[in-house]
Amino acid sequence: MTESERILDQLHRAFHGNAWHGPAVLETLDGIDAELAARRPQEGGHNIWELVRHVAFWEASVMKRVRRDRMPVDQSADWGDLHDTSVSAWETELSRLRAGHGELEREVAGVTDERLAEKYLIDLGHTGFLPSY
Repeated sequence: MTESERILDQLHRAFHGNAWHGPAVLETLDGIDAELAARRPQEGGHNIWELVRHVAFWEASVMKRVRRDRMPVDQSADWGDLHDTSVSAWETELSRLRAGHGELEREVAGVTDERLAEKYLIDLGHTGFLPSY
């Protein structure tokens, strides 16, 4: 197994199941309905719904980097405001999460071990990780 294949395998397991660290994302969300997802555990804390959006946002951000997109990530879209807490809105949110993760896995599948060896500069003030070329 190449390093690229190992990374893809771990990414898949962390999302779908049989992860080394315990329950995967989808295993954790199994049985969570819209009402529970929207419930705020404490004032100022994030609820499950917001955490799902957060995971989807950062997976999309990673995908931008895998695609070598140097455009800044709009971090204002990270948590987002929760307005519609209906069952259909929750199902849509979960569908977006699954679709985005599938897209990320397809992108990562195309990364070679040679590309993994490339050096990146870190520009935390603007765009995150940038290839050093």
